Parts: sequence; structure tokens; C-alpha cells
Amino acid sequence: NLMPQSLPLAIMLSALMTYGNLGQHNELTAIKASGISLLRILTPVFLFVCIIAVGEFYFADRLLPKLNLKAYSLLYDIKKTKPALDVKSGVYYNEIPGYSIFIADKHEDGERIYDVQVYDHSDNRGKVNMVVADSGRMSVSDDKSIMFFDLFSGARYSDYIEGDVKDTDRFIRSEFKETNLVFDLSSFAMNDTPDELFKRDRRMRTVKQLRVDVDSISGVRGKASENFSNAVLKSFRYGLLKDSLVPSSNDLPVLELSKREKKRALIHAMNRASNFKHQLEGKRKAIKRAIKGKNDFLFYLLKKYAEAVACILMFLLGAPVGAIVKKGGLGYPVLLTVIFFIFYYVLTVYGNRLVRGEMLNAYEGVWGPFAVMAPFAIFFLIQARNDSGLFEFSTYKALIKKFFK
Repeated sequence: NLMPQSLPLAIMLSALMTYGNLGQHNELTAIKASGISLLRILTPVFLFVCIIAVGEFYFADRLLPKLNLKAYSLLYDIKKTKPALDVKSGVYYNEIPGYSIFIADKHEDGERIYDVQVYDHSDNRGKVNMVVADSGRMSVSDDKSIMFFDLFSGARYSDYIEGDVKDTDRFIRSEFKETNLVFDLSSFAMNDTPDELFKRDRRMRTVKQLRVDVDSISGVRGKASENFSNAVLKSFRYGLLKDSLVPSSNDLPVLELSKREKKRALIHAMNRASNFKHQLEGKRKAIKRAIKGKNDFLFYLLKKYAEAVACILMFLLGAPVGAIVKKGGLGYPVLLTVIFFIFYYVLTVYGNRLVRGEMLNAYEGVWGPFAVMAPFAIFFLIQARNDSGLFEFSTYKALIKKFFK
């Protein structure tokens, strides 16, 4: 998930360092003196960056959805897994389904236990089934799937049931010198959640699947709006308002209503209008959610293309700047790379937030940062082609002297 962000940054930094080194050692000057233009010098590396961009798109389209699907399924299983078994003394332990366990004291070895109470509610019928023991030993199987309680000197209490009727006045008590209880710990194990549970998430979809999702959301929204509009129009069947300039026919019957009937008709009409108002409000919210969902899927679809184009844009920014700066290494190039990339990253994050806030559509949010950064790339390319001293202090020093003269 970090690769689409780090790859353009790496391309810009490497381009800055490469062409900065060439300029620092006067190799760019020697190549230009032999009649080779800067564009021709940039062309081979530009083609190589285009290959990297295609590989980045393939990674984002084919491999990243599969990796996300596996990762989020595993993360879901980890979140749903219960914490490790830890029966503490003096506290009721209710993590094992159907049982409540109380241990008054536990030895330092973690196995010997004293004053044990075990309440069994596994039948889900409200029946009381309790085991009390003076001492015992607690152990867990090697695969952590079963817990054993070996209890000593205790008694078992349970409700007295005759037929299907529980007698609340009597109960059964049976003493024991030693008894064994077995608890299933399968609920603590991590389950293997099927991948199909997360396949509909936009992060798990390829470009082809995202296109289908966007079209289906648009179709469902349009059909739902049309069906609801038709239902509303059919429900109000009292006629339409006619133009007052058109003379009405005197042959139409006149409907005479009493005051009571008029009042009932008005109340009925108001209730019907209020009902449809609430339905329209619910439909408006549903359509708004559908539009937001469509924008999210479309934004993620366009983002896959934008991440590949970002590799090319960062090269077109880094290479000319490196040729102008004429300094290699990790000093000046790193500073310029961080400045340009932070500017690009802020524009990208801001565009994403505007799309989520429905202030911009998906196309504007995704391609807006490129529209802002592309003029800078063209400007630096022209300056590098003309051997401009844009980043040299002597250039601005001469301008200042000229200004004061």
C-alpha cells in the first residue's frame, strides 16, 4: 500500500541525483556541446520510467487487490480472536461460552487452585448447575483447544426437575472426592474467514471490476429514483391544475362537500403529503449515499491510473531540476525532492478530502494535483533546455545589482 506513494518519490530523487551529478561534473555540458539536445538525453530514461509506470499500474490493478484481500481477512480474524486464556483469582471469568468460573486463590505455578466455583449455563434453559470444590488443578492441552479442571473434595448442585417442570423448592446435591471438568476452548482459536466476505470492498477490486461497480451503482440509483417518482405521481390522482386562462367547461359536475367532509379531506391530504415528504427525505438520503458510494469507487478507480502517471510526472520534475541545479549527492537533491513531493502529496490528500466532502467530483479530485504540477514540470524543462541558472545565487545577485542601477 505504501509502494504507490514511495515509487514516484524514489523516481524523482534518483532523477535529481543522476542529472545533478552529470551537471556537476560538466558531463551534460560536454554532451550538449557535441550536438545532443537535453530532450534526447532525457528520452532513454523517460522510456524506462514509462515501463516502471506500467509495472506500477499492473501491481496496483492485479496484485494489490489480492494482497489487500488476504491482509484484511487476516486482520479481521485477529480482531475477532479472543484474548489468551487468563483465569484470575478473585474475579468471575466468563470468556468460556456457557460457563462462569470463580477461583478464590491460585498458586504461583498457575495450576493449583483453591475454593473453586463453576456455574454451568450451557443448556441455555436457565437451569442452575454449580460445582463447588475446596481445591483443584487447572491445565490446558498442548494444542490449547481444551482446558481440564481436576477438582477435589467438593459437591455438585443442580435444580430438581420432574418431567419438564422445575421444582424451585428442591435441588440435587451430590458430593465427590474427585471429579474432572473439560472445557472447549475452540472459541479462542483464530478462524479462517473466507475471502468472499471482503471481495466487495473497493480496495479488493481490479480496474475492470471497479468499472462494473460504478455502472451498477449508477443504474440502481437511476432506476430507484424513477420507480419512486412514478409511485408518487400515481398516488396523487386528484387531477392536475389547469391553466386559468383556458375557459372551463360548464358540463363538468360540481362536487359539493360539507364542512365536516372538507375537514376530513384536508386532514387526509395533509397526512398523505406528510407521509410522502418523509419518504422523499429518505429517498434523498439513499440517493446521496449512492452518489457518495459511486464517487468513492470512481475515485479509487482513477487513483490506480493516477499513481502510474505520478511516476512520469515526478521524473519530468526531477530530471530538469537536477540539470539546472548541477549538484548530485544526498544534500541539495533530497531537499528539493522533499519540497516538491510534499506539495504534490498535500494536493492529493486535499483533493481526496474534497471528493469525500462532495465538493469536487472524482475526476477533479484525482487529476487536479497533476493540473497544478504539470506547468511546473514544463517550466523547469524549458529552463533546463536553455541552460538557465534558475537555482544559482549569482543569477539573482546580478538581477539585484541591475535593479538598483
